Amino acid sequence: MMKLDKIISILDENAMIDDYVISLNRRKSSELFYAKKSLELNRFVEVESISVEIYVDHDEYRGSSNVVITAADNVSSFKRKLGAAIRKARAINNPWFPIAEKCADVDEGTLEEEDLNKLSAKAAKAIFKADNREDVWLSATEIFASMKEEEIITSKGNHHRHGQFELFIEVIPTVRHNGSEFEVYKAIRKGYVKPKEIEREIAETMDDALLRAKAHSLSEVEIDKDVLVLIGGDMLENIVDGFASELSYRTIYNHQNHFIKGDEVADGSLNIKLDHYAKGCLSSKGFDKSGLKLTGKTIIRNGKAIGNYGELRYAHYLKKKATGNLPIIILGGEAVDYHHKKHLLIKNFSSPQYESSSGYFGGEVRLALYYDGNEYIPLTGFSIAGNIYNDIRNVKVSKEETTMSYYKGPKYLIFSNLSIY
Repeated sequence: MMKLDKIISILDENAMIDDYVISLNRRKSSELFYAKKSLELNRFVEVESISVEIYVDHDEYRGSSNVVITAADNVSSFKRKLGAAIRKARAINNPWFPIAEKCADVDEGTLEEEDLNKLSAKAAKAIFKADNREDVWLSATEIFASMKEEEIITSKGNHHRHGQFELFIEVIPTVRHNGSEFEVYKAIRKGYVKPKEIEREIAETMDDALLRAKAHSLSEVEIDKDVLVLIGGDMLENIVDGFASELSYRTIYNHQNHFIKGDEVADGSLNIKLDHYAKGCLSSKGFDKSGLKLTGKTIIRNGKAIGNYGELRYAHYLKKKATGNLPIIILGGEAVDYHHKKHLLIKNFSSPQYESSSGYFGGEVRLALYYDGNEYIPLTGFSIAGNIYNDIRNVKVSKEETTMSYYKGPKYLIFSNLSIY
């Protein structure tokens, strides 16, 4: 791979390039692949990649293009790639916009060296401790224990670093029931290895596989149309992220927003803050791709839209102060105790869907639990649908909380009038 100082000198010497952002990504990973409990592949991977976003000004416009530097590149090939990228950038007529001016460097630096092999093995031991039943088993398991580092250097003099440990687990529990086999899929991401926590989550996933095999169809169970519907997991992240994006500078500039700052947009207790860091959220990072140092901002307070946010480019177009692309969503709202009320808890979607232009969210449900007032009944093979711009006006939240990749807050959104079919 070309030396960084050589890349910088070539960029600085090229009079056609007005700005640039160099992105370096490094990853070391211990990776284990199992078929049932048999280890099929054990490998250690070390990868480094470098890309350069160049910006070229022409007339009142600014164009950009990306160059990927590989291990095969030398000075000559890099200059040829830059030439092609410059030509491409000059053909792009975006209204001019800046990258971030020099600010205090963010150094969330290189983490202390971890023994990744020991950590992946530790995770595996916890996973297979939960795989101890005859009626359900793990047919496939993949474990990735990784150290990741991102570094950016810009033509304005910014030099930021971010280091992160990540544990990524994929499991497929399988159940044989009444002559048929049923599978569920579970992905787990964490910034640490805690064996008891991993064992508990795997056991819960295997319980879900059993419930999926024994689940009833909607035609077999009578459900009130206005039953409370609890949504968590990936769908919760999609909904909250999509709703928050209504207040982004990009959405406003492109005239795609459904409401503006000052509007009453949600239940009167709902609060949304965007931030660069939340404990346990793997997307936490103190800078964005333009080199801007990030700070948090509350965009919805007590159901009212009170602020906008977004990247430097669109903030410049709208003549607003840039916050950068804030990676973390922190949600708050009125917590209710649903446990003794009839409710439908959505455990898994086949493919969760959120469509920002219409506000539609929903999809086919792979597994849900219906509490009829006395017991939980597993259900499968039906769909739910809602419109976030209407339904969020009555949304409540659970007392239980959760931390996900880019979300921190209540574990469930609680809706009262979704379509169930």
